[in-house]
Amino acid sequence: MNTKAPITLISIFTLSSIFFSLSANNKIAPIIYKKGDFYGYKDSISGSRITSAKFDVAFPFKNDTARVLRNKKIGIIKIDGNPLISPKYDKIFSYKENAVRVVFNKKYGFVDEKGIKFCSTKYDEARDFREGYAAVKLNKKWGFIDKKGNLVIKCKYNEVSDFIGGMAAVSTDDEDFTINYQEERVVPKY
Repeated sequence: MNTKAPITLISIFTLSSIFFSLSANNKIAPIIYKKGDFYGYKDSISGSRITSAKFDVAFPFKNDTARVLRNKKIGIIKIDGNPLISPKYDKIFSYKENAVRVVFNKKYGFVDEKGIKFCSTKYDEARDFREGYAAVKLNKKWGFIDKKGNLVIKCKYNEVSDFIGGMAAVSTDDEDFTINYQEERVVPKY
């Protein structure tokens, strides 16, 4: 019986697992372990625990962070096991322009790349940031916030597009037009 083939396949699998578990800073990402009904993370080289098995669901690390689910709430932890965003949200979207949309009790808000909430979860709907502005909906009307969470264009439009090239299309009951960052009407140049 040839024993070299299984060892070679195991070696290839091990090397590919290590390659794909490399984090953005070339450290090997922690691995998930299970204890009872819960999950935690261990150092993939030493096997030492980074977190206790306290998560209902633990997702693999990507770019030095991992999503975790605890008590039906989602959060994000850093590669050292410390929370970036504590598991308290109903939904967390992907980071765009160093901000992530979060949902708590069916209301939208934003958290920055350091895990600090800069826009409270008060909007009925929200879109990702684009060109430094995010469209937000409150009481069936759309407006825009800036990267500090300030409502810079009031929620008064029926529909809005994201800003592209410094302009956004907006709609009221009576008309459709285009605005710039200062909410001035502009004519798009094609």
